[in-house]
Amino acid sequence: MDRCPDRHRQQGVAGLVGRRRGGAHRQVDPRARARIVALTRTRQPWSARTIAAYLRRTDGMSPVRRGA
Repeated sequence: MDRCPDRHRQQGVAGLVGRRRGGAHRQVDPRARARIVALTRTRQPWSARTIAAYLRRTDGMSPVRRGA
């Protein structure tokens, strides 16, 4: 309630319901998606961080971009 006292005063309990924050959705680049799928099908175990680091190091790409 500390973050939205005005909404609470104006709308009551309904004003406390969380609202979607602004900003663009994160989207995976189609090229990066294909590379990620290929990497996950190898026998080596991958985490999200190791895949991202690998793609930056080998392909110079960031798998996630802002906006659509």
